[in-house]
Amino acid sequence: MPNLLSRYVSHVERRPVWINSLQNSTNGRLTTDQLRLAYSSLVKGAESCSSPGDGSLSWFCIQLLVDRITGLTSIPDNSEASSEELRRLRLTLLSIVPSISFPSPVLGRLLSTIDLIVRKEPSEQERSTLLAAMYEVILAEVGDTEREFVMRWWFALLEKSGHRETAGVKGPLSARL
Repeated sequence: MPNLLSRYVSHVERRPVWINSLQNSTNGRLTTDQLRLAYSSLVKGAESCSSPGDGSLSWFCIQLLVDRITGLTSIPDNSEASSEELRRLRLTLLSIVPSISFPSPVLGRLLSTIDLIVRKEPSEQERSTLLAAMYEVILAEVGDTEREFVMRWWFALLEKSGHRETAGVKGPLSARL
């Protein structure tokens, strides 16, 4: 396994895939769906190259995405293009959740990061959109092993953010799984 990891890191050092993926987040490059699929595949590949319980390589890829989101969020003069890129990157972050296997420590860190990003979002409409998108990802893509853990997290996030209903999803705030 270490040989596989060193080959992967060596390959990545020659051609930084995650940087190319983030450069493709601007409008006119990859579609939102393509970006989401590409980045979640990148993280899944990094996760498979990490030793069980480590996840540092996958977290590195996630942290680059989070840093980009944070950088765009801190720009005071948010143009329409950067707002659209920010929306695409946030959706991409949500799409990463199914790429992380349970009980990886990365899954908890990722969910905590998403929690912060959603709760810091000043726009009520955008917060609702993110919550609804996360719910769709959970139902459609999260595996059975991870689903209970992630659903409990999602219902807690729904409650913390003050939502009782999001895009037709009514939260009885105690997950029945």
